[in-house]
Amino acid sequence: MNASKLILTSALLALTADGLTSTALNAQCTQTRQRNWNAQFAWDDDVAFKRSFVFVNPQAYDIQVCDIAVKLANGGCSGATVRMEVRPDNDGGSPNQGSVLGRSAPLSIPDNVGTVRASFSNLILGAGERYQVVLDYGTSNACGGFPSTNYIKKPTAPSGNSVESYYFTEQSGFQFWLRDDQPIRYQVNYAPNVRGISQPFGASCGASAPCSSSAFREVNWNGNPLSGQTQSNARRAFRVRDDFGYPTRDVCSIEFRSAAVGAAPVDLAVAIYDEGGTLPRQVLAETTVSVSPGAPQVVRASFPTPARINAGTNYWVSLEPLNGGRILRPIEQFGNPIDDALWSGSAWTAGSGNDAYAFRTFTTTGPATRPTHSATAPLLGATQTMRLRTAGNGARAVLLIGVTNPDLDLGPLGAAGCRALSSGDIGLDASANSAGSANVRYTIPNDLALLGAEFYGQFAVLSSANSLGLLFTNGTRNVVGSF
Repeated sequence: MNASKLILTSALLALTADGLTSTALNAQCTQTRQRNWNAQFAWDDDVAFKRSFVFVNPQAYDIQVCDIAVKLANGGCSGATVRMEVRPDNDGGSPNQGSVLGRSAPLSIPDNVGTVRASFSNLILGAGERYQVVLDYGTSNACGGFPSTNYIKKPTAPSGNSVESYYFTEQSGFQFWLRDDQPIRYQVNYAPNVRGISQPFGASCGASAPCSSSAFREVNWNGNPLSGQTQSNARRAFRVRDDFGYPTRDVCSIEFRSAAVGAAPVDLAVAIYDEGGTLPRQVLAETTVSVSPGAPQVVRASFPTPARINAGTNYWVSLEPLNGGRILRPIEQFGNPIDDALWSGSAWTAGSGNDAYAFRTFTTTGPATRPTHSATAPLLGATQTMRLRTAGNGARAVLLIGVTNPDLDLGPLGAAGCRALSSGDIGLDASANSAGSANVRYTIPNDLALLGAEFYGQFAVLSSANSLGLLFTNGTRNVVGSF
């Protein structure tokens, strides 16, 4: 399906979201393919014990065959039966004698011309593929004995559109199929067989809860004089132990006392690491602060993205003066010694563990807001639900439905960490409840032309977390199906 058709699909989705509905697709036998069905019956003897005709799936999608019917008469062979088989036509010729995709029970053939219909279950035919429908009369054909032999009548019309067909014969002890195109009278009833899909992909971008104004924890925060030790051109870290079984939390700020040595301010890189063994391992959050010269002052390092500290785990805080600057180390003359480490340029090594680092930590006032998106599968004539979760109490949002996934980085527009995962050809309003959840529902039009149509969904949530004013969920890739 081309892009303009998909855009039309999106427009129809918008209309149905505003209240238009359609009748749900009946999952069985809504489509029919027939040839010469309403023509007269030829009443020609069929001297073959088997006959086949080629059926080509006319659709660009898989179908599930419900039943196949032909017009037959037993020609005086009372009690005659036929068994129908569907076989793959792999070689574009006579019936493949290998696998049988579907086989009916023996079906009675009427005395006078009538419909013989075979029902099938789980008979799936591939898009555009060729198949052979075999009519196997077995020993039912040729009854009465010479010279008054009777035969089952061919399932044909006197004239009409010829169908590629074959009959099974035996000559000189050899059995084989011969081509014998005939105006076969047949009918195939089927239903679309395309699975509807909604697959989440990509990542959402979030906003942290406000950082608390009250310290979560204070260590050696006694106001004692600093030791006077200095630090320059080196990265040092101190350990923040969890000795009390603290719950999982997001550390958003660290405070310590320091001062720049000299007349100019010093830029100081501050980072939080998780712990590997007994040393710093991987950066969880980082920022840069300016340390002023003069008397020691409280320096607050706030992290744009807080560090998630799991319950019962230790972490590390590193300090590194930049551009040749020098600072007073945040160590008090009196206090409890804290484990420390020094970065060698390629690895961390343990320090003396004798220094009384003085600091306090701050955590967010609640969990981070990271809106997520999922959806039910889109089915013809049925309601699809696009779900928004964890968007924040009463959040306003827009559901974006698009025909493509631009995968566009929105950082340059002021939404760091966010990506546009839907082209947003249409937008539908959504309002979250107190739990931050919202559902947007609409009916997929009952139009077979939409089978297999692909579109992308994503929510944009109003937020003050960034300069763009929007947070974005992950995306969903949706394919319209029949089941």
